[in-house]
Amino acid sequence: SAETLFSNDALEKELLATPLAELARVALAKGSARRGKTVFLKSAAACATCHLPPAGSVRLAPNLETLKTSLTPEQLVESVLYPSKRIDKDYAQVTVITADGKQQTGIRISETAEEIVLRNLAQAEPLTIRKDDVDEIFESPVSLMPEHLVRQLKSRREFNDLIRYVLELRKQ
Repeated sequence: SAETLFSNDALEKELLATPLAELARVALAKGSARRGKTVFLKSAAACATCHLPPAGSVRLAPNLETLKTSLTPEQLVESVLYPSKRIDKDYAQVTVITADGKQQTGIRISETAEEIVLRNLAQAEPLTIRKDDVDEIFESPVSLMPEHLVRQLKSRREFNDLIRYVLELRKQ
């Protein structure tokens, strides 16, 4: 039998129809940071894959444990529901088109007058491109964090727990 992929469209629809401030308030009131950590580490939404990768792996998203952010609880909820609305510049996807027409995409590790260094999931080693070889550089308006990740959560409780965990992490 073909395995159907789980997609909680009803949860996403409910969340998108609820004001951000209310989602944040309810998560803080009813969510459990302890259960939220389990959702963060083990759910199909795979938050930890990018935000807390194993040692030696490429980090493709901000470390939420050390993130000192000025974002309000509402803005953090918004970042989960609409990842491309606010992209941390350190994790923006950059595409470099070289003079010979090749295209390289990744996250900018560093950039000088002489070179730009990118990292991506496909390559273990960072990619260095000489500026003399660059024709064009542009940042993607689309986040590496996929849209619709909340569809991977089983319930509103899991969402509340996850948001509570993320909000609590910032206070530590």
